[in-house]
Order: sequence, then C-alpha cells, then structure tokens
Amino acid sequence: MSYFLNIYECEHDIINRTIVSKEDCVIQASTSSIQVDNLNKLYSKSYTRDPETLESDDAIELLEAFEFICKQKNKGAETVELYLNDDYPIMEEFIFNDWDVNNDFGLPLSPNGTPAVIYRNSSSLNSFLSTFKEMIENEDYDEDFIAEDELNKLNSMINHAIKSRNGLFIFCHQ
Repeated sequence: MSYFLNIYECEHDIINRTIVSKEDCVIQASTSSIQVDNLNKLYSKSYTRDPETLESDDAIELLEAFEFICKQKNKGAETVELYLNDDYPIMEEFIFNDWDVNNDFGLPLSPNGTPAVIYRNSSSLNSFLSTFKEMIENEDYDEDFIAEDELNKLNSMINHAIKSRNGLFIFCHQ
C-alpha cells in the first residue's frame, strides 16, 4: 500500500503559539467554512480522544486542520511517496513512533491509522539522516518500496531542517 508523506519544516514552538493564541490569520486564510469549523474545534480543544487508544472519530478533520496550520507556517515542504516493508523498519519508526517532544497538542489518532502526524526535532533528524544516507550509499533499499529520488528528496529535506535548526512535521496519508 502506498503512503504519502507531507513534510513541513517548522518549529514546534511556532505551531504551539499559533494554536494557543488561536491566531486569526490562519482562520482568515481558509476559504472553507468546514475547515474554519475544524480549526476552531482544534483551537478550543472541543473534542475528545479515547483515553486508551487516543483515537477519535473526528481525527481526520482535526489532523487536516492541523496540517493546514503547518502549511501556513512552514519554511519548506515536500511530499514523498513510499511503501512500508518489514525489511525497512526505520521508515515505520520515522513515520509512526513517538513524537520527539512531550507536547503532541492533544491531537487524536485516526482509527484507520492514517492520516497520522509526528514531529521530529533537529537532533533526532541527525540519526535518521545518517541512516537514510547509508541506505543510498550502500544501495540498501528496494526501489519497489522507495525510489532513489524519493529517498534523496527525504534526505534533502532532513538535511535542510538540521542546518536551519528546525524540526519536521510529518503527515502520513494513504
């Protein structure tokens, strides 16, 4: 199954300030009343998530609203396509493991597994970058799961975020 990673370079603190301040410019930039409603729901945290699974029935809409904020505040964005495979657990870890910070904004998880979002700070990106570079240098990847140009695009995005001392919000869609 194909996965698409929408990756946005921005700092966690900037997104946090946007949500805490309920920044109007984000809502004004939206043309969809549904999107505005979802942003307002995200801002006011007027949603619940299951205490055990952290899932919510309206997770998809809330994650789309959160991605909209990241689009507005990003310093660079890319989309990478890949297929997950048990032979490359590093990709699954990069996309789905825990956030690099304690504050996940209380975002719910999708009952379907995707969409999903994770934040990687610049220090954790270093280890991913070295692993992904080794994969290319040693040709230790399978083009059936991630094409070389997609892996290079991912490396370039990570490298830029590290040099800029920014983090990456990684949204995974099927």
